[in-house]
Amino acid sequence: MVVNFYTITGFINFITSSVLAILVLLRNRKNPKCVSFFILAMMVGLWSLSYFFWQNITDNERSALIWCRILMFFTIMIPPAFFHFTLAITEVLEKRKKSLIIAYAIFCFFLLTNATPIFIEKVEPVMQFKYWPIATPMFAAYLVFFGFYVFYSFYLLVKKYKTSKGVVKSQMKYVAIGVIIAFISGSFNFVPWFRVPIPPIANGLVPIYVILIAYAIARYELMNIKILARNLFLYFGLSFFLYSAFYIVAFIYKISFGNILATETYFAGMILAPIFAVILYSSSNFLSAFINKNLFPSIYNYQQAIKKSSLILSYANNLEKIINILTETIKQTIQPYGMAILFIKNLDIKNNYFEVSKNYNLNEAELQKIDYRLFSEFFKKNRQIVTKRSIESLIENSKDNKELLHEIENQIHQNNAPVCVPLMGGDNLLGIIILNEKKYESEYMQEDFDLLETLSQYSQVAIYNIMLYKKLEKENIRFEKEKV
Repeated sequence: MVVNFYTITGFINFITSSVLAILVLLRNRKNPKCVSFFILAMMVGLWSLSYFFWQNITDNERSALIWCRILMFFTIMIPPAFFHFTLAITEVLEKRKKSLIIAYAIFCFFLLTNATPIFIEKVEPVMQFKYWPIATPMFAAYLVFFGFYVFYSFYLLVKKYKTSKGVVKSQMKYVAIGVIIAFISGSFNFVPWFRVPIPPIANGLVPIYVILIAYAIARYELMNIKILARNLFLYFGLSFFLYSAFYIVAFIYKISFGNILATETYFAGMILAPIFAVILYSSSNFLSAFINKNLFPSIYNYQQAIKKSSLILSYANNLEKIINILTETIKQTIQPYGMAILFIKNLDIKNNYFEVSKNYNLNEAELQKIDYRLFSEFFKKNRQIVTKRSIESLIENSKDNKELLHEIENQIHQNNAPVCVPLMGGDNLLGIIILNEKKYESEYMQEDFDLLETLSQYSQVAIYNIMLYKKLEKENIRFEKEKV
C-alpha cells in the first residue's frame, strides 16, 4: 500500500464525509435536507475512497484508468447533488423540482460518456504522478456545467443568507464557507488534466467542509440532528478514552512484566478493572456535561431549567406563582415570539370556558375564541402535546373522530396556536399553554417538547390541587351561609 499525502487525505476525506452522511440520514430518512445531504456527502466520500485506491496503483495502467473512471463517476454526480442539497436547505425544493430533474439528467449524460474514451481516453505521467487522466473535449464540457451549477447553488445560498436572520442565517454562512473551501480545494484535481504542473495539495482542506457543516449541525441545529450528534460526540470521546487507556496499560504491562499476556497482568487487571469502571463513570458524566455546555448549550440550558423549575413547582401553592414560573422558563429557553396560558373558569361548571391567565405577544381576542369543549374532548383521548404537524398526521392516519380532528385543526390555524400543551387534572382539562413560532429557529424540536412535557407534568398536579382547594373553600363558605 502506498502511504503518501494524497492517499492519506483521500482516506481521511472518505471517513469524515461518509460518517457525517450516515449520521444525518439516520436522524430523519424522510427529511429532504437529510436525504440530499446524505447524497452529497456520500458522493464526496466515495470519490475520496476511489481516489485512495487510484493513488495506490503503481504498475498497472489499465487498473489506474479503471479507477479514474470510477472516481469520476462520483465526481460527475457531485454538482447535481450539491444543487439538490442547496434547494433543500434554502427551502425551494418543491418549487424547483423540474430544475433539479434537468440537472440530474445533464450529469447522467456525462456518466454514460465516462465509461468510454470520449470522456477519459488515457492516463499518463504528470509531475510525480505515474497515471493521471488527460482532458478531452467532453471533460471540458463537463467542467462548464460543473462550474455553472456550483456557482448557481452558491448564489442561492447567498440569497437565502441575505433574506434570513437568526439561526438560519448562521446555518447558511457556515454551509457556504464550507462548500467554497471544498469545491476550490477539490477543483485543483482538474488542473493536472490539462498538463498544468500544479499538484492538488489542497485536497487536505476538503474535510473542512465536513467540520463546518458538523459545527452548523451542533451549534445551529442544521437538519435537526442535534441529539444524535451530541451522542456521537459523547461516545466518540468515551471510545477515545478507552482506546487510549488500553494502549497505556499495554505499554505499562510490556515494561513491567515483559509481556501483556503474562500471568501477573491478569491479577493486575482484576485490580484495575473496578478502578477503570469508576473513572469511566465519572468521565462520562463530566464529558456529557462538558459537551452539553460547550457544543449544545440549549440542551444544557434546558436541563438546568428543568431542575430549577421542577423543584419550585413541586412546592408551589399559588396559581400566580406557577404561571410566572412557566412563563419565564419557556421564554428563556424555547424563546417563542408569543405565548399564553389559559385556565378553565371553575372546576364544577359543566359548560366551562377558558380564561386568559397570562398573555405574552398573542392576540387576546383570538385567545378568547378557543373552544374549551373541543380541546377537552380531544385531550381526554390524546394527552400528548398537539402541533400543526401532529394534528395533520392524526387526520391522515385516524379512521374515527375525523370531524373533531378537523375542528381542532381549524382552531389551531384560526387562533395562531401551532403548539398546544395540555394541563390535565385526572380526566379534566385544566388549561392549555399556547406557543406560536420560535424566534431563532424554523421549527420546534424534540428537546423543546421534552421540556414542555416535563413542565406540564410538574405543574398540573399543583394546579389541580390549588383549584380543588379553591372549590372546597367556596363550598365551605356556601355551607356556612346556609347554616346561618
